[in-house]
Amino acid sequence: MIDLLDAAVGPVVDVQWARHDEPDLWRFGLLHAGGASSTVTLSTRVPVDPSEIEFTVFGGAGRHRIAGRGADAPTCYAALLDELVAAVDGSGPPPALGVRRGLRLQELVAAVRAAVR
Repeated sequence: MIDLLDAAVGPVVDVQWARHDEPDLWRFGLLHAGGASSTVTLSTRVPVDPSEIEFTVFGGAGRHRIAGRGADAPTCYAALLDELVAAVDGSGPPPALGVRRGLRLQELVAAVRAAVR
């Protein structure tokens, strides 16, 4: 989720606030380069099937909502594994993002955890 917002809204420059409620509800606010802000609410304790996913972006140009997914979870996971194997064995393109991107995302996750009150 942080990765998606970072790419769509702009680089995350700060975690403004965060809250964690048991058993696994996370809410946090991010500040992006350029002054935009985003709010995230997520949980990883949901049934695998059916699962719910929704993204809504609000801004000066209005609102854009994406709900649902293009394929079921097993199909998405199989595609992810196929792409990983192809990248490793050289039959497919290398990953577009590397270790630096992964490290930056881990730093942002750590910042969310540190901001929990």
